[in-house]
Amino acid sequence: WHSEGADDVSSNVKGGSFSELVRTTDGDVLLLQEHKLAGARLSRTRARLQRQGWRVYAGECITSLETGRPSCGTMILVRKHLDSWIPPSSPLSLYDGRVVRIFFRSSEYGIVAIYSVYLKDSLGYRGMN
Repeated sequence: WHSEGADDVSSNVKGGSFSELVRTTDGDVLLLQEHKLAGARLSRTRARLQRQGWRVYAGECITSLETGRPSCGTMILVRKHLDSWIPPSSPLSLYDGRVVRIFFRSSEYGIVAIYSVYLKDSLGYRGMN
């Protein structure tokens, strides 16, 4: 998989800004979690990333019930020269704010499904996770 140039990051973990992370990555595929973007902010970010040579598959973040602030948000970025898609009549976001899925044609593995997943803290693999 790494031969395809994939990277899996959380925008909070790597340090620095989201823009810097995207600008400096060597990866051809980026899986991002916790982007906290929705509406006009997500639209502007999507347009900027597309101008920078990415296909952008992003689900909107949600509003946290606990804090009332933006939370979650998952995104997959794929360099435009690579073959990636969402099947017709298939939703991008499989779980609002937490899971997006696309398909990708890999030279090594053929067609694979790629998911960007953001799990709820402290639940492990139970409950909503």
